[in-house]
Amino acid sequence: MTSHTPNQPVNSMQKTQSERRRFSRVPLAREQFRHAGNGKIFLISDLTEQGMGIKIIDPEDLILFTAGSRFEGIVNLDGEKCSVSVFVRHVNRHWVGCEFIELNPEVKQSIRSYLDPERLGKSMSLRPSLDGSLWYHGAAGAEFWIWQHGEGEFRSLALVMHGLCVFFEDQELKTGKLISNGKQSESRGIFSLDSSDFELDLAPSSEKLGIAKRLILSSNLSVELKKKCISVLTIEGHHGS
Repeated sequence: MTSHTPNQPVNSMQKTQSERRRFSRVPLAREQFRHAGNGKIFLISDLTEQGMGIKIIDPEDLILFTAGSRFEGIVNLDGEKCSVSVFVRHVNRHWVGCEFIELNPEVKQSIRSYLDPERLGKSMSLRPSLDGSLWYHGAAGAEFWIWQHGEGEFRSLALVMHGLCVFFEDQELKTGKLISNGKQSESRGIFSLDSSDFELDLAPSSEKLGIAKRLILSSNLSVELKKKCISVLTIEGHHGS
């Protein structure tokens, strides 16, 4: 994570606030979508039980994804293929946000199993980072970053998975959801810097923190680092609880 720009609520009726952050990510995904219309394959940038984000590399492909349109295709989950029908919710030059339509029970279970936090934790592998962080990349767009001071003292963390986010920085704990991962990426060798918008909760969500803890505990982080992460993902004592 290199920067974030908070956008404060514009009036007292607003119940959330949003932030834009930049993260290092691996542009190649293990998950792909084959469009039934022309057979073309697209990378899935973010996957949840409700839908997916599709990366657009060639602007001419946008003709396939007009807002409000419906189409069918195959989601490839690291080798397991699932037939889906989707509805296009959001479109911009680089990203298409799609909602699944009436998934059959077998496909729904396949996606749920694929997104299990413990499975995602086991899929995490350490990657070289652009900013000195410990960066773990996993399946289904799961990303986990840890920043430490020079002598290994814990400073902050960020976790993005399932379309949700968890941040700890400046002794403050935040949770929220991914609004869009559709900003233009900046290539840095084999990695990219992606700008993503997040909608933050007014107070940390126990449910989201529980999901994050399950992922961390099942990962290959050291026992000491797991303890530090679980400790800061505790609502008591943090601002906003």
